[in-house]
Amino acid sequence: MLKRLIGLAFTAVLLTGCAANSYCLDKQDYADSKGVPPLANADSLKVPVSATALRIPPAALDPVPFGEKVTNAEGKERASCLDMPPAMPPMAPGPEPASEPPVAPAPVEGTKG
Repeated sequence: MLKRLIGLAFTAVLLTGCAANSYCLDKQDYADSKGVPPLANADSLKVPVSATALRIPPAALDPVPFGEKVTNAEGKERASCLDMPPAMPPMAPGPEPASEPPVAPAPVEGTKG
């Protein structure tokens, strides 16, 4: 029983650590990756040019940040990442729910319906 409780607590701690969304503010590992030059033709080999080949565009000179720090309604600063949807606005108060569902009117004699 104690092992199960410790395992559950350990899993909860791990999942809580994964829930933080500030990863987008740090430098990512792939940001420093370099491209490789395209393959060159050998002297006696002619490589066909494919119209359907995937072309990788060059890197942007001024890249868009993946996230930014924002202040929420409570005044706390948090990370807002591009792959996370924005927070939903609070719901406006709506009309009071009806106490009984509406009843459809009875059909009038002599009409179709």
